[in-house]
Amino acid sequence: MTRFPHHATSIHPLHYAKAWYFVSFAGYACMTPYLPLFYEKWGLTTSEIGLVNALRPLVSFVATPVWGVVADYTGKHNLLFFWKTVCQGVGYTSLGWLVPKYFTSVFVYIFFLEATCAATMTLADAATGTMTRRAASRNEKPLGGTSYGEIRLWGAVSWGFIFGPAMGAALTYLPAKYAQHAPFIAYPIFLAMSAVTTTGFDFTPFEETSEHERNEHERNRVDDRNSFDDSDEDELMTTAILTAPGTGSKSKPGVEVLTQAAQENSHTSTESVATKTWRVVSNYTNAATFFAFLLMSASMAVTDTYLFLWMEDPSIGASRLCMGVALGFTCVSEVIVFKKEKKIKKYISTELAIVLILFCYALRQWFYAALPWLSVVTPLGAWIVLPAQLLHGITFGLFWSVGTAFVQQISPPGLTSSVMGVFGGMNAAGSFLGSVLGGFVFRRFGGGGLFGGIGALNFVLGIVAYLGLLSNLGGGLRRVGSLRDLGEQLRRNNSFAKLISFRSDTTISHSNTTWHAVRTAESCEQHDTEMAHVRNAGT
Repeated sequence: MTRFPHHATSIHPLHYAKAWYFVSFAGYACMTPYLPLFYEKWGLTTSEIGLVNALRPLVSFVATPVWGVVADYTGKHNLLFFWKTVCQGVGYTSLGWLVPKYFTSVFVYIFFLEATCAATMTLADAATGTMTRRAASRNEKPLGGTSYGEIRLWGAVSWGFIFGPAMGAALTYLPAKYAQHAPFIAYPIFLAMSAVTTTGFDFTPFEETSEHERNEHERNRVDDRNSFDDSDEDELMTTAILTAPGTGSKSKPGVEVLTQAAQENSHTSTESVATKTWRVVSNYTNAATFFAFLLMSASMAVTDTYLFLWMEDPSIGASRLCMGVALGFTCVSEVIVFKKEKKIKKYISTELAIVLILFCYALRQWFYAALPWLSVVTPLGAWIVLPAQLLHGITFGLFWSVGTAFVQQISPPGLTSSVMGVFGGMNAAGSFLGSVLGGFVFRRFGGGGLFGGIGALNFVLGIVAYLGLLSNLGGGLRRVGSLRDLGEQLRRNNSFAKLISFRSDTTISHSNTTWHAVRTAESCEQHDTEMAHVRNAGT
């Protein structure tokens, strides 16, 4: 049985992750989609609803990266994760029962609540990504799979297939005096269970747990590239040390030179977590990718905040049961995308995924804009919205899967939570823009104007991204014969990924060589001392 550093248990850590996504998203499904409807019932205008919903991502934009750095710096990931989950459950429950129902009090309350609870999702995603990589490296096969998508799909199942529709039915058929409290009763129950599962997450950096194997692998790669075995390396290193000026004297500068090299090589380990994180995310390629994630998050926020308000408009007249079932349809394709994540990533690169997501957002939002007309000309009425919900698998499932994989790819060892915090921060910034600007547009032009306009914007951005894709590929497109070839061509053109790989290989190889050199120097020094003792004994 595999033992893990934070808990000696027979339960694999990935099972805790599956449980966390399932029960957490059960709580989110009962609360989050319906909050704008409760805000409207409490007397908030659409602009005020937009401001309240924008406050959450605005605070998260600052707080999420900060909490990620705090977690990596202190190493108290599990404690922070548990505490945040508890605060989140208690906080949003109190919103329904204790907080006065007017704009100012709700606004102030959400501000402090989100400042406390930010980064819960990024901590979960960061740990899950690390645990899946560790399990794959050890060839572990826990029930349910080991890829991020196979773990994350349990949240989609809970959100869309079970508890989203169930809460929609409850709000539709329960008496009003019970319906108004239903989300605020279900939410704390699920978040309490979620808090328990946080104790089973393993946040140990993957590189640290397999350091010996990684060093051995890298030494073999160095040996293969230079075509000489360990004995040849020892001989060359020993010759270099013995011929260094002053070797064997009291000062032993040969050893000092190698020790100094080792110290210089370890300089980066003394840098702050924030400095290392900034170096990664500020790279031009990475920054541009994060900006694309920000724009997609803005579209997601418009849909999440205003779709149900738009469906409740008299021109559409959707029931809350219809809204709940619409949530279920979003997860049909989302589960498929998460389940087939590994295969999808073989064919679609990050750049191509961004183009696809933007075009699908345009199509989905244009469909929403046409709902008043479609609900009249078709016998389905408001239920005609369901086919558009199937695009959620691409607009969110593919987006989130590619985003988390991108973070895992570029994160230095031990800094996954920090870089994931930046990813969460970009999503928060996009959600802020979508919520605030969407609120003003909705109030002035209605849901049709909002979704029609944001759809047109996504279409234009998709064209720009596609042209940029063609420009980066250059003449390589002429050699592309299939979608898989296109994905391979994109990966070959990802110069930053190559740079990261080269720098990582070089650093590890240099570190191993320096370590080996110092050890050889120390052995030579010990040998000289022993020979001196032998000569003195003989005399």
